[in-house]
Amino acid sequence: MQRIRRVFCAVLAGLLAAVTLLPAGAFADAAVVPIDEAHFPDEAFRAWLTDPANLDGAGADGAFHTGNWAAVPMNWLINIPRNFIMALPLQFILAGPVVRKLFRTAFPEGTVLA
Repeated sequence: MQRIRRVFCAVLAGLLAAVTLLPAGAFADAAVVPIDEAHFPDEAFRAWLTDPANLDGAGADGAFHTGNWAAVPMNWLINIPRNFIMALPLQFILAGPVVRKLFRTAFPEGTVLA
């Protein structure tokens, strides 16, 4: 019973920590910010924003669109296994042995006091 409680608490803490890594707008609806005098008071800056040659044409239609934030949590969850597939072998094959070698060189066994 004690072990189950510990595992449950660890999983819950992991999930709560994972939610904090999501962007602040991950649960927000898509929004449109018009490029007008109320939002961008400087006329030269408004002209630069609406120029299709700047920002890959993002403001050419006279507004900025925040995008599809609703898709962020699912994309984030899909990328975790992809990252795990690449990062774990890299850790086992390259990073782990290199770091262990560096630390064993810097701190030989028996020389570090506990």
